[in-house]
Amino acid sequence: MIDQDEGLAVLRAAGIQVANAEQTLLEISRANRLPPQEIYLIIQRALPPAAPMALPSEMPSGFGRKTLAAVCEDYGLNPKVVAEILTTRNLPATGDMIIRDIAAAGGLSSSDIFELLRQAANTDGAT
Repeated sequence: MIDQDEGLAVLRAAGIQVANAEQTLLEISRANRLPPQEIYLIIQRALPPAAPMALPSEMPSGFGRKTLAAVCEDYGLNPKVVAEILTTRNLPATGDMIIRDIAAAGGLSSSDIFELLRQAANTDGAT
């Protein structure tokens, strides 16, 4: 989260004219002849990156459609360690592979891969 003073400083450092913290994003964008999205992105870039989430106890919706790299990034898992863990279980995987494809290659479901990753995160130092 960014406070008002910091947000104003970020905008001003980017050359955006801002009168005060009471101005809306739309007012600032109109005054600077920029789309509101561009103003938002300037502020967004100043935010610290979000911390990865812990793997939940139940498989989230859409898990099987993600790449292994995306899952590792979302949950703060080490992609090399995760790939090694899957490979030792006869599930060769690379970061660009889709979870459901990794599962299908081993005759498993996406839920099975989720459980392997959850167990690995807790015991094998995958984080």
